[in-house]
Amino acid sequence: MSKATFIALATPNPNEQEAYAVYTEKAPQLLVAGGGEPVHRLKVTSSIKGDAPMQAMLIMDFPSADAIRAVFDSPEYAELIPYRDKAFSELTLLITEEL
Repeated sequence: MSKATFIALATPNPNEQEAYAVYTEKAPQLLVAGGGEPVHRLKVTSSIKGDAPMQAMLIMDFPSADAIRAVFDSPEYAELIPYRDKAFSELTLLITEEL
């Protein structure tokens, strides 16, 4: 089993601050409990090529892709989905592995 990296690219919805607060408090706790180690939490400041609709990026390392999937397939995460869907106007969640 090879290590995997989780990447979240997000644009918060400014009209849903309460949902954003709930999601951003609880989701990282689930990710860490699932074996995730935070690498970077970044703000996108500019784009060299292409549109940059995303405003924030979270990068976390995990022991495996299965560990990431287990977090997102959990009943605890399922409870956060309504908050997630309100909290962000754009959201991309990626599982990556080294080439």
